[in-house]
Amino acid sequence: MDITTLKNKYFVQAADASPPSEPIPKIYGNCNIIPLIGSKEYYGALSLILDRVGTSSTPADNSEDFFYISLWLFDLLGMQIEQAGDVLGLMGPIAIPSSWGRFSLDPPTSPGIGGILTPGSKVLLEILKEKARLGVDVRILGFISTALLESSIAQRTGGGFSKLQIITQTMVSLNDLRTEPFLENKVLLNILGHTIGSIHSKVVVVGNTNEHHGWGIGFTGGYDFSNSRHEDITLWHDIQAQIEGPGVQALYDYFCMLWNENIERPTRTYKINGTTMPTKTELSDFIVPHDLILIDFPNNHHIQSLRTIPQFNYVSHNILPENIPLIDHPQGCFEIRTAWRKAILAATKYIYMEDQCFWSAEIMSWINEAIKADTEGNLYVILVAKGAKDPTDPTFPEQGYLSESINRSLLSDLSNSQIKRIRLFKRYLMNELIHFEVKKVTKQNGTSLVETDAVYPYEIPENQLKEIGCFMRSSTGNDFYIFSHENIPAGNPISFIVNNLSSGDIPIENRIAILIRPIGITVHSKTTLIDDHWAMIGSANCNIRSLYTDFEHSISFVDEADEIVKEYRKKLWGIVLGIAPGDLDHLDNINRALNIWEPTWGTGGSGLTRSSGLIPIPLPLNPEITLNSSEQQRYDNIVDFDSRNEWGGIIP
Repeated sequence: MDITTLKNKYFVQAADASPPSEPIPKIYGNCNIIPLIGSKEYYGALSLILDRVGTSSTPADNSEDFFYISLWLFDLLGMQIEQAGDVLGLMGPIAIPSSWGRFSLDPPTSPGIGGILTPGSKVLLEILKEKARLGVDVRILGFISTALLESSIAQRTGGGFSKLQIITQTMVSLNDLRTEPFLENKVLLNILGHTIGSIHSKVVVVGNTNEHHGWGIGFTGGYDFSNSRHEDITLWHDIQAQIEGPGVQALYDYFCMLWNENIERPTRTYKINGTTMPTKTELSDFIVPHDLILIDFPNNHHIQSLRTIPQFNYVSHNILPENIPLIDHPQGCFEIRTAWRKAILAATKYIYMEDQCFWSAEIMSWINEAIKADTEGNLYVILVAKGAKDPTDPTFPEQGYLSESINRSLLSDLSNSQIKRIRLFKRYLMNELIHFEVKKVTKQNGTSLVETDAVYPYEIPENQLKEIGCFMRSSTGNDFYIFSHENIPAGNPISFIVNNLSSGDIPIENRIAILIRPIGITVHSKTTLIDDHWAMIGSANCNIRSLYTDFEHSISFVDEADEIVKEYRKKLWGIVLGIAPGDLDHLDNINRALNIWEPTWGTGGSGLTRSSGLIPIPLPLNPEITLNSSEQQRYDNIVDFDSRNEWGGIIP
C-alpha cells in the first residue's frame, strides 16, 4: 500500500476532524520512530541522548542545549506519603523515604526493591543538576492537583489519597531540584489540570536550538521516572516511542505550550513536609519557542502528534476549586480520540491493543462497529490486559467496569462467530513452586481430590492456594485449577481438590506435576497496532478520561516502506507471546502469527505456541458482576469523568 493510501486510510483527514476541539493533527514526514519496549531500552536510550548535551566544560558553550521533561510522576528520591495534609494547612502532606531508593537510569544491581546502586550509577537527580550547572537549559514540569492540595477532606478519600501519593513524590523531588541554584527558576509545579483530572502525558525532549547545527530527539509513551518502573525490580511492562526528525517539533511545541501556560497563571503556594513550595518562582520565565533544525530521515516514517486537552465546564456550585481553559485551546483538544477512532474503523485484518484499563465503552463500541462491518470474517481483535494493577492506583470494582465496556459495548449484538474473533488476555509470570508426584486421584462430581508427595515446611491455611491463583500443571501439559483445600499443617503432604477439564480429563496418578502460582504483570503500555500498517504509542489509556479529561500525548505512525508496524508487531508479540528472538521471523506472516494467539485463527505451521503466562479470559464476562448505583455514579463523576460535561458539587 503506497504512503498516500496509508495516510488517507488511517490518518486523520479533513473529513474526520471537527474543529475546534477535534482539529486535523499535522502530519510530519521523514521521521524515524523507534518503539522502545521495556525500561532497559527506554532509560538506556535516554541515557545515551543525555550524553550529547552539556558536553563542554564551559557553560556558555552549552547555552543552546536543552532538556525538557513533563511527567505525571517524578519519584527521583524514592519517597512515600506518610500522611495527608493537616486540616489547617500548616504542614501539607508528609513524605518519608521508601524502599525504592533514588531513581537511576540504570537499575540497581542487587535484586528486589531498593537495590544497591553501584558507583557511577546514572542517578537522574544528579544528572539534572549537573547539566544545569553546565549551562544546559533544563526545565521540569511535574503534575500536581491544585484541587486535591487545597482540600484536606478530598486527600483522605481512597482515590484522593492514592493521587496524593503521586503528587507528594513529585513535590519532594522537585523541591530538591530547586536547591540547585541553576534549576531554582526552571522547575514548575504543573497546575493546568482539570479539577478531577491529571496531566498524564510523559514527554521528554532533548536537543540544541542552534540555527545552523541544532538537533532534537523526543520521547512519548507510558514511562515516568521511578525505580518502580524498572523491569528488573518489578514486573512492569511499558513502551515509549523515540522520535527523530521533523516530528520532534510537535513534542517541543507541546512542552513549550504547557510551560508558558503555567507561567501565565498566578503563583500558588503549597506546603510539603512543612516547607512552603510555590508553583513557580518570581524569576521563572517564558520559553521563546524555536523552529528546531531537524534533519530528514531516509526511513520516511510519517507521524501525527496527538493530544488530549480538557474542557473546563462546571456547575454553579463547587466544593473543590475550579480551573480555567488553556489560552490556546479554550474548547479543549481531542486529537487522540479522533485518530484512534479513524484507525479502528479502518481495520480489516487485526486490532491489537495493550492497556491497563479497557474501561471505555466508547472505544469498545468502535471495535464493535469494525467487527460488524467485516462481513467476510477476516478481522481479529486481541486485547492484552494487566495481570496485576499499578500499585499507585486505588482499588476499583474493575470487573464491573469491564462488564459495562466489554459485555455491553464491545460484544453488543455480535453473533457467536463474531465473538470468537475477539480474545482478551491477562499477562502473568508463571512461578513454579513445587514439583511433585501425584500419588492418588479420587474423581468427584466435576472435581477431583489430588493427593501428592509434596510437603511444605510451613502451614498452608485453608484455601490459600486457591486464593493466590495456584494451579497444577500435569505431565501432559493440562492445567487443573485448584477448587479448594483444607488447612495443611507444616510438613504434611499437600492435597487439594481441582476442577476437572471440560473434556472430562482428570489428573493421572503416578506422574510428575508442578504447582504453579501466576504472578501478575503490570501491563502499563498504551499501544494499538492495526493491520501491520498503523500504530499508536503514548500515554492515553483506553478510558474516557484519556479521551476527554486528562492531558495526554501520543503519536500515531505509518511509513513509506510499510514495514515499521510489522517489525514493531514482531518484536512486541515476541515478548508477550514468549518467543525467542531467533524465532521472530516465524511471526512475519500475519496469518501464522494470529494462529499462535488462537489455534482456530489464521493458518498453522509456525511451530510456536502461546506463552502459558497469557491467560485467556472467557467472553462474555460474568454478567452477574455489575456496578451498583453508587459505583456507577462514582465512575461517571470521578473515576472516568468526561470533561465535556459539567462537573461539580461533589467530593472525590
